[in-house]
Amino acid sequence: MATAKYVQFDKVCEALGLKYKKKKKGHVWAGRSPLNNQIVSVAVHHNNAGGDMATGTFNTEIKKLGFKNYDEFKDFLDKL
Repeated sequence: MATAKYVQFDKVCEALGLKYKKKKKGHVWAGRSPLNNQIVSVAVHHNNAGGDMATGTFNTEIKKLGFKNYDEFKDFLDKL
Protein backbone atom coordinates (compact mmCIF):
# COMPACT_ATOMS: atom_id res chain seq x y z
CA MET A 1 0.00 0.00 0.00
CA ALA A 2 1.41 3.36 -1.04
CA THR A 3 1.38 6.07 1.58
CA ALA A 4 3.58 8.79 3.06
CA LYS A 5 4.09 10.55 6.35
CA TYR A 6 2.29 13.84 6.83
CA VAL A 7 5.67 15.59 7.13
CA GLN A 8 6.58 14.37 3.61
CA PHE A 9 3.23 15.55 2.32
CA ASP A 10 3.85 18.96 3.95
CA LYS A 11 7.24 19.15 2.21
CA VAL A 12 5.63 18.51 -1.20
CA CYS A 13 2.85 21.06 -0.56
CA GLU A 14 5.45 23.68 0.34
CA ALA A 15 7.51 22.87 -2.78
CA LEU A 16 4.38 23.27 -4.93
CA GLY A 17 3.97 26.80 -3.54
CA LEU A 18 0.82 26.18 -1.54
CA LYS A 19 0.24 28.54 1.38
CA TYR A 20 0.45 27.25 4.95
CA LYS A 21 -2.30 28.44 7.30
CA LYS A 22 -2.23 27.53 10.97
CA LYS A 23 -5.63 26.56 12.32
CA LYS A 24 -6.96 25.81 15.80
CA LYS A 25 -6.64 22.01 15.49
CA GLY A 26 -3.90 21.73 12.85
CA HIS A 27 -3.01 23.41 9.60
CA VAL A 28 -4.22 23.78 6.03
CA TRP A 29 -2.31 23.92 2.75
CA ALA A 30 -4.23 25.96 0.20
CA GLY A 31 -3.62 27.48 -3.20
CA ARG A 32 -3.36 26.58 -6.86
CA SER A 33 -1.39 23.47 -7.74
CA PRO A 34 1.06 24.13 -10.58
CA LEU A 35 0.71 20.49 -11.68
CA ASN A 36 -2.94 20.67 -12.73
CA ASN A 37 -3.76 24.37 -12.23
CA GLN A 38 -6.56 23.46 -9.79
CA ILE A 39 -7.34 25.22 -6.52
CA VAL A 40 -6.68 22.80 -3.66
CA SER A 41 -7.12 22.77 0.10
CA VAL A 42 -5.67 20.04 2.31
CA ALA A 43 -6.22 19.96 6.09
CA VAL A 44 -3.83 18.24 8.52
CA HIS A 45 -5.03 17.67 12.10
CA HIS A 46 -2.42 17.97 14.91
CA ASN A 47 -3.12 14.40 16.06
CA ASN A 48 -2.09 13.08 12.64
CA ALA A 49 0.85 15.35 11.90
CA GLY A 50 3.60 12.92 12.95
CA GLY A 51 2.21 9.71 11.50
CA ASP A 52 1.44 8.03 8.22
CA MET A 53 -1.46 9.14 6.08
CA ALA A 54 -4.21 6.57 5.58
CA THR A 55 -3.89 5.03 2.12
CA GLY A 56 -7.28 6.26 0.87
CA THR A 57 -6.70 9.77 2.19
CA PHE A 58 -3.22 9.83 0.67
CA ASN A 59 -4.44 8.75 -2.77
CA THR A 60 -7.26 11.30 -2.72
CA GLU A 61 -4.98 14.15 -1.65
CA ILE A 62 -2.19 13.47 -4.16
CA LYS A 63 -4.75 13.40 -6.96
CA LYS A 64 -6.03 16.80 -5.76
CA LEU A 65 -2.46 18.10 -6.06
CA GLY A 66 -2.20 16.81 -9.63
CA PHE A 67 -0.11 13.67 -9.23
CA LYS A 68 -1.32 10.69 -11.26
CA ASN A 69 -0.09 8.04 -8.82
CA TYR A 70 2.23 7.25 -5.92
CA ASP A 71 5.29 6.82 -8.16
CA GLU A 72 4.91 10.33 -9.57
CA PHE A 73 4.53 11.73 -6.04
CA LYS A 74 7.57 9.76 -4.82
CA ASP A 75 9.73 10.92 -7.76
CA PHE A 76 8.81 14.54 -7.00
CA LEU A 77 9.55 14.06 -3.30
CA ASP A 78 12.92 12.43 -4.02
CA LYS A 79 13.98 15.45 -6.09
CA LEU A 80 13.41 17.84 -3.19
